[in-house]
Amino acid sequence: MSIQKGIYFEETQFSDSAWVWLVILALQSVVFSFLIFNFDTNEITKFTIKQYYIMWGIFSIMFIAIYILFKTMNLYVKIGGGGIEYQYKPFMKKPSFIQITDIQTYSVREYSAIKEFGGRGFKQNTKSKNAPAYTMKGKYGIELNLRNSRTIFIGTQRKDALAYAMEKLMQKG
Repeated sequence: MSIQKGIYFEETQFSDSAWVWLVILALQSVVFSFLIFNFDTNEITKFTIKQYYIMWGIFSIMFIAIYILFKTMNLYVKIGGGGIEYQYKPFMKKPSFIQITDIQTYSVREYSAIKEFGGRGFKQNTKSKNAPAYTMKGKYGIELNLRNSRTIFIGTQRKDALAYAMEKLMQKG
């Protein structure tokens, strides 16, 4: 946590879900099993050795890319300095900043990632296309209703610290 003056809350969430790795390994096993069982040098309808190695290479690169994506994915949130800064790497190149004057209302609340947003990650709300959500894990977050009629939802693992930080931020404004 940063000990900078005027920073009330800072959090970085990483993707470390074991189930993601199990799904990737299961998919990899299915794909490689398919390739192995369809390999036969005697039949023209099945894969030749060259096609086998090409497919094996393509799927290996694909699984490595998925691994790198999940290893580099994180959600960064900082409250203070006159607003809220957030970034969902690697999908957002630069952090976004919401000025305190742009916040009409906010609420720290419990949410269901699947029911409300269709899963975790950077998602659009199923009820409104003008309401993005940034979630990694956990079941709490902050819903920001902005003056331009947009709504943004940002997930957190530290709901009490986030609520306290928002109170402090809004008092300063």
